[in-house]
Amino acid sequence: MAQDQDRNRRSDDVQARERYDMQAQRDARAFEVREQGRRNAEVQQDAVREERPRGRLSPDERRDLRRQIKEGADLYPNSRRR
Repeated sequence: MAQDQDRNRRSDDVQARERYDMQAQRDARAFEVREQGRRNAEVQQDAVREERPRGRLSPDERRDLRRQIKEGADLYPNSRRR
């Protein structure tokens, strides 16, 4: 009877250790996934920053922007007010 209790206690210890190991593996995987997501977001932000124009617009860019704004004003006129 004492041997059965000792065996049960040992098997409980083994099961508890296995559960703990599985939890540790799951936590490690979750951390890796979060870290990878953070790295991907950082890379995307860097790419967006690099695409943005820096400094002032050149005269050609200003002229083009004015033209686009004027065309947009013609395409979407304000509705008549009462």
